[in-house]
Amino acid sequence: MGFLHQCSTADSAEHREVGLLLFAALFETIGDHLQPHMLAILQALAAGASHPSALVQAAALSVIEPLLPFITEAHVTAFHSLLGSLLQCAHAALAAANEELLVQLFQVLVEVAECPAPLLQPCLQQVLEMCMTVATNKQFEPDTRERALHLLHWMAK
Repeated sequence: MGFLHQCSTADSAEHREVGLLLFAALFETIGDHLQPHMLAILQALAAGASHPSALVQAAALSVIEPLLPFITEAHVTAFHSLLGSLLQCAHAALAAANEELLVQLFQVLVEVAECPAPLLQPCLQQVLEMCMTVATNKQFEPDTRERALHLLHWMAK
């Protein structure tokens, strides 16, 4: 576990990316064994999501979906702190017009919205504003805009 934490928080973008991708793979197979380390993993994800490298951001996003089934009430507050980093990631992707990262982010946020725990509550307004910004921007591809609308749909449920 120490090695993965060291990789996912390293100065090197490549090491961070690999560490985060390994977390994603491990959550898909042995996630229950990672649950005792959830707080440290959520901190590493927050650092990855706010990293300047889009590849590191994408790797951090890839961990969230397989991690969600292992979030308990004890982790909700820590997950809420991750949301700030996800919003930073969204703003960076918007500024860079990185539609691939935006689509991945919308997909992850739909999965978060589907969770029974109120994981999106602290940032509902910011997520709604981001969705509306993307959905109404005709410079984005139709698929990107549809993903933003799909997230709005799930948040309304």
